[in-house]
Amino acid sequence: MIKNNIKIEQNLFSQKIYEKKILIAAHRGVSGGNIIGNTIPGFYAALQFGADIIEFDVVKSTDGVFYVYHDGTEAYYLRINQNLKNMTSKEIDRLHYYNSADFYSEFGITKLDDVLEEFAGKTLMNIDRAWDIFPELLDKLDQFNIKDQILLKSRVRKNVLSFFNEDHRNYMFMPIIKDYDHIALTLSYKNINMVGMELVTPTQNSRLFGDETVQQIKKRGLFAWVNSITFNDQHILYGGLDDNTSIIEGPEKGWGALIDKGFDIILTDWPGLLRAYRKERIGV
Repeated sequence: MIKNNIKIEQNLFSQKIYEKKILIAAHRGVSGGNIIGNTIPGFYAALQFGADIIEFDVVKSTDGVFYVYHDGTEAYYLRINQNLKNMTSKEIDRLHYYNSADFYSEFGITKLDDVLEEFAGKTLMNIDRAWDIFPELLDKLDQFNIKDQILLKSRVRKNVLSFFNEDHRNYMFMPIIKDYDHIALTLSYKNINMVGMELVTPTQNSRLFGDETVQQIKKRGLFAWVNSITFNDQHILYGGLDDNTSIIEGPEKGWGALIDKGFDIILTDWPGLLRAYRKERIGV
């Protein structure tokens, strides 16, 4: 099958979906105890729990060094009141995480170079929160032979869509769809190597919650991605079919319902439990 002049069977994400039916993406890896998310140990923990994809965020220091970190969380994880984007690499390199027991840990902020070198050829990767630095980020990614492992995503912004539409390196891209009309908008950019769509809706009354929308995406040769991570009771990512529901009420009420709707990739904070449910349900 040909889509936008690109053979989608060459997409490693689609190949893995064919093999395993459902892929598990680990939100910032796995954290717990003294293992910190968005670090190399956290990513290895995720893989040991059965994740197929490690998901992480990227920021850039004022002097151009890339770090794996979700900005805006500095006060919680680092006990500082500055955004890493406004700091030099020298300042960032002096920082250390506080762990889940609220102790100062030995783990500093991980450089993107280290993650890409460590996991080249080992696992699929999704870079989430980096849409403000895509031009510089892609130049950095070009230094590594990992184009087939990397999936980039962004909220639907015309400047981002135009960038990927005009960039000829064909990095895999996935838009975050929060408005049904954005499906047609993103598809109107014919030169983007769009391999999937992520659906986000807080309510089950939304058209984005309908099974037919998921099937509409898949019929176009794209995979359907959903977030089951639970931030809190107010910040709902997909109609309440989330990790909390899956753990408290039973996996069939959360992850199972997402699988029934046709989603191909589920992002979770609990990859080990989701893997156990996937094996029980489909034997993989």
